[in-house]
Amino acid sequence: MTDIRLGVLGRISADVAGEPAALGGRVPRSLLALLVSERGRMVSADRIVDELWEGAPPASAVTTLHGYIASLRRALEPDRAARAPSTLLVRQGPGYVLRVPPEAVDAERFTQHAQLGSRALAAGDPARAAEELDAAERLWRGPAYADCRDAAFARPEVVRLEALRLAAREDRFACALRQGEHVTAVAALQAHADEHPLRERTWSLLALALYRCGRQGDALAALRTVRERLVDELGADPGPELRELEADILAQSPSLDLPGPVAASFAPAARTGSGPEPVHTASASDRTRNLPRHVSSFVGRQEQLAGLRSLLDEHRLVSVVGPGGMGKTRLANEAAAARDDLDGPWLVELTTVTDPADLPHAIGSVLGLAGADSARSLAPALAGRSALLVLDNCEHVIDAAAGLVESLLEQCPELRVLATSREPLRIAGEAVLDLPPLDADGPDSEAVRLFRDRARTLVPTWQPSAEELATLAEVCRTLDGMPLAIELAAAHSRTLSVRQIADHLDDRFALLSGGTRTAPQRHRSLEAAVAWSHESLDVAERRFFDRLSVFAGSFDLDAARRVTGDTAALSRITGLVAKSLVAVEPGTEPRRYRMLETLRHYGDRQLTEGERREVAARHRAWAEQFAEEAGRRARSADTSRWLGRLEAELPNFRTAIASAFAVGEPVVALRIATELYWFFYRRGHVGEGLDWLTRGLAEAPPADPALYARSYIGKAVLHYLSGDLPSAGAALDAAQPFALEAEDPEHRALVLCYRAYFLAATGDVPGAAECGERALALAREAAQPWVEAEALMVLGQVARASGDLAAADALIVRAVSAAHASGHEWAALSSTWIGLKIAMDMGDRDHLVRRARELVHELYEEWDVTSWLVGLHSLAGCLAMLGRPGDGAVLLGTVAAIGGRIGFFPERMDPLDGPRNAEAVRAALSAEEFDARFAEGRGMARAEATAYIRDLLG
Repeated sequence: MTDIRLGVLGRISADVAGEPAALGGRVPRSLLALLVSERGRMVSADRIVDELWEGAPPASAVTTLHGYIASLRRALEPDRAARAPSTLLVRQGPGYVLRVPPEAVDAERFTQHAQLGSRALAAGDPARAAEELDAAERLWRGPAYADCRDAAFARPEVVRLEALRLAAREDRFACALRQGEHVTAVAALQAHADEHPLRERTWSLLALALYRCGRQGDALAALRTVRERLVDELGADPGPELRELEADILAQSPSLDLPGPVAASFAPAARTGSGPEPVHTASASDRTRNLPRHVSSFVGRQEQLAGLRSLLDEHRLVSVVGPGGMGKTRLANEAAAARDDLDGPWLVELTTVTDPADLPHAIGSVLGLAGADSARSLAPALAGRSALLVLDNCEHVIDAAAGLVESLLEQCPELRVLATSREPLRIAGEAVLDLPPLDADGPDSEAVRLFRDRARTLVPTWQPSAEELATLAEVCRTLDGMPLAIELAAAHSRTLSVRQIADHLDDRFALLSGGTRTAPQRHRSLEAAVAWSHESLDVAERRFFDRLSVFAGSFDLDAARRVTGDTAALSRITGLVAKSLVAVEPGTEPRRYRMLETLRHYGDRQLTEGERREVAARHRAWAEQFAEEAGRRARSADTSRWLGRLEAELPNFRTAIASAFAVGEPVVALRIATELYWFFYRRGHVGEGLDWLTRGLAEAPPADPALYARSYIGKAVLHYLSGDLPSAGAALDAAQPFALEAEDPEHRALVLCYRAYFLAATGDVPGAAECGERALALAREAAQPWVEAEALMVLGQVARASGDLAAADALIVRAVSAAHASGHEWAALSSTWIGLKIAMDMGDRDHLVRRARELVHELYEEWDVTSWLVGLHSLAGCLAMLGRPGDGAVLLGTVAAIGGRIGFFPERMDPLDGPRNAEAVRAALSAEEFDARFAEGRGMARAEATAYIRDLLG
């Protein structure tokens, strides 16, 4: 059986042979979730339809279900031979059953780990129990059945699994208390009790943990709290376990103490002659705080400031992390200054601490404690103080800081620590605020306001024009919204205009220097700030970091490994992320990473010319291979995922193509551009795609006829999208001899298929029919079902052009079925679009409504912009025919606004039917009403427009 892992503890997911499977959108994911929830039981097709469409299925539900079943089978069994029976998603009687072993499903593995943990805990083996319970918790990636948790079939499973999870978490807390970890468990138990205020066992464990920390009063207060909540919300008294615990706490019963050696390890150390000497403590009247009083104003960061204050209220250890120059110190000082702790805040600057052993002394000297050389000597003086300690710039002594802070927090229950660092301390109970760049989106953004504030101190009368404000936003975006870089740029306002500053940012490290004389050395230039982080890396990390600079935009782990040539890429990435030198793009799959442009520029400067050439060559080779793989899969059932990955890699492809041309490798450039032509078509990047293909064809020798055939086909479809049918036809003429020379039936079929479509558009129906039939035969000869689907679609259009609407409609039905079966969803969508046109030609209202609903059902594809716009434009004409011209005008407005932004206009691509659609809408409305509804549509985002048409026709 295929190695398969199914996930319902979070988003519905499937891994096949270690690789994520493309499951499609919400409905197919819900289908898989329904089958998983039945644990090997058959689910009838009727029930599946009712569950997936919530009792209101469309007329095409059964057909659509078959398509989803086929897609899931392909995703879950990618190596299954064509027409071979499925061994996983099996037809049984009137329905389907999912046959996978229980251990293949994360929910079943979670249940098993949780049960083993509970049994081990009951058997007196808390260490083994903790291992099993931790393994259980790691399986959760989010809420159970996250994609469909509100569906009727999922709700019982969600309730069951989340109840088991709560019980497992409580078992894990019980393990911690059995192992003497009551000090670190208190905060987590308190948070859990706040989140689940009626769970008596949680409160019982919290009270016991507090009691073992020597906080008897707090333990009794916790029990009073739960009693009041139970009475107020349920009208019930606490159960016997809570009542007995309260009596034991009041009596200080020995039964509450930890047994044996564990308890002894937490007993206070006896004072001996060899122990540490007591430290001298300054009186509270001598010193109360030492935060600096900043002269410059604090600009922006209000959201992060509020978040940091909230974290400090809730947690005893908070770390603010981020790359150098991001403003960690200033934010920490602002948050600390607003607090009203009885003692402090105390700022301890760690940049001057070069020996980790000196860390206790640095803290002691700030607090007025002489002779402090360890946590044991600091703790007695801090144990009774309600203090906030701000440890600034921990990164170069991170291990020593983590150990010291952990020890102090355990021994000093009223102490709070606020740390700033490039990476977290990574100790229990730490809350982390990852400080992002300043918002630099627009002339009134935080970053622009910071620049203006600092510039006005140098040029008080300066009032920037609208043009200067727009340039300022450009400057701040280029500087990654980094406060230090923005302040250093603003320092040039006396001598340079905003445009001059922007023009000098190509050499940002030369420009951004000369900070204030009193600033720390690392903040006097942008280069010094980045170098501070770079120099903290070991040799291998620096080499890896520098080589990552070749990436434009973001990249994934596999790309990083291949381009850097570092087999330890995972550990390197993990380290750089921890040190805030590489950022993670959350929610991406696979995970993507990004370097700030400033860090990327710095890394590039560290490369020798030879290294730079080597890394660029690796980058081109990776881009070529990835584009080839993505190009193959962009017409598969996994289209959405691959188009999304191509979109994410587009900056890297642009860099690789430009690099290939620059070093005299036009064949590489042409190969990458050719593999991307379908992506350019779907996303509407018409001009860019044509530019790359045209240059590549002009400079690359025609040594590879298959490549030239594909390149000219790419030019043809992009010219068609732009509405230039003569150039599209010329490109097909150029492609044909190369396709013949390559003896490639797939591309010969595509040439004939597209030629048939264009001939039908120009009125040559006999020629179009001949080309279409030959294309269909070649597609079948090449065993390319996706090409066959396109050929059937074109033959439907040809039959429509001949006036045989019944034959055209029948061919389109076959095309849609073939497209779904092959996973070529674009062909299904385009065929349905042609089917709508045929229904409009027929003038049969019922048929028209049915075809319109089918198009709406097919229409939304996240990465397909052009087909979506064309479909909306045709639906506008359809609505006019159905007596809803006002709604049609709304859709025309949306198409004009979104199409205008990408330079795509459906009426040019569809010169026969497009003007008819627009005219049908205009003719049915007064000019005033048309303009009003058109303007309404212009204000709609894509998701709003999709919801709008689904409400109308879905």
